[in-house]
Amino acid sequence: MKKKNKSIKRVKFMKKIMETLKHPDVFGVIKYKNVSESVIKTYIHPHLIRELTIYYKELYGYKEKYANSKAHNSLLWEGDTRKTINNVEVFGVMHRPDMVIKDDVSSTNIAIEIKKGDKGQAIREGIGQSIVYSEVFDFVSYLFVDTSEDKRILNSMELSRESKLIYSLWNNYNIWLGVI
Repeated sequence: MKKKNKSIKRVKFMKKIMETLKHPDVFGVIKYKNVSESVIKTYIHPHLIRELTIYYKELYGYKEKYANSKAHNSLLWEGDTRKTINNVEVFGVMHRPDMVIKDDVSSTNIAIEIKKGDKGQAIREGIGQSIVYSEVFDFVSYLFVDTSEDKRILNSMELSRESKLIYSLWNNYNIWLGVI
């Protein structure tokens, strides 16, 4: 699949998605180490709806009510039984992102993957899933929630090897990786 170019608007939008995924009203409120990924996603969902509404109002000039309706229609997530996120078959098994933003106005589709854990296996699993999604979606936003006591995964994000990997994921696969 040919990758969408990283226009200024798209990069700004991807940055805003990651900021929203890391929102302090989610991670400053819930005891995220003790809850499931599903609970975290449930708390994130309304923040994404709000940001998508703002996005549609500012970028396309939509009125509040229409922008909000557009946001609800654009954001698919596994917690909404009325919408379907299609599986992606790779290596003979099915994969499905946690959420999808389908912006039909700009023809941009973004997969969102959220993982939590305290070991390398958990972050590697999410990176692998994100690479799979990058073959089908224009962009992937991957949030890893570090539950280790010493925040070793989060604290490693500025190190040279990790920085190179993060750059490579973005440059080669359109994957925006964030850790909280």
